[in-house]
Amino acid sequence: MSRLYSLIFLIIAGIGFYAGYTVGFKKGQIALILENKLERDASADQAAVAPATETSSEPAVEEEPMDEQTEAMLAEHEFSLRAAQKEITFTDNQGRELIAEVIEANSQTLKVRRISDNLVVDLPIIMLVEADREFAAYLAKQSAQSSTSLTAEDKIWDELFM
Repeated sequence: MSRLYSLIFLIIAGIGFYAGYTVGFKKGQIALILENKLERDASADQAAVAPATETSSEPAVEEEPMDEQTEAMLAEHEFSLRAAQKEITFTDNQGRELIAEVIEANSQTLKVRRISDNLVVDLPIIMLVEADREFAAYLAKQSAQSSTSLTAEDKIWDELFM
């Protein structure tokens, strides 16, 4: 009787092994198919971004043009994310980069603390590339809005404890 149980156990174990192997093999094939599809999609995305030199069998996806209000909202969102960073990289017209912390912003200059040596510098906005000039204008606008919203007591408090 115990031989019969052992034989049944071996048969069930063999069936279980075979079923597991088959399911695993099929999942492996599915994973390969998905991986190949992702690679094709990635190459199609790169082909859509790069100038097309070959004809593609897939139709090109055209982006709808955004209106000015949506573009402004996206730019402001990007600026707010960048402003939240402690260390910000600025690039001048000659391509040199400055990693600094913004202390104060106005329409002509940015007062920044250079990270490399903690030197406080007034950075003229005109020296910056266009994207950084737009960001500096955003910072100046935010600074002006925050300073007008402060009461006289708040300004005194800030002067005493800053």
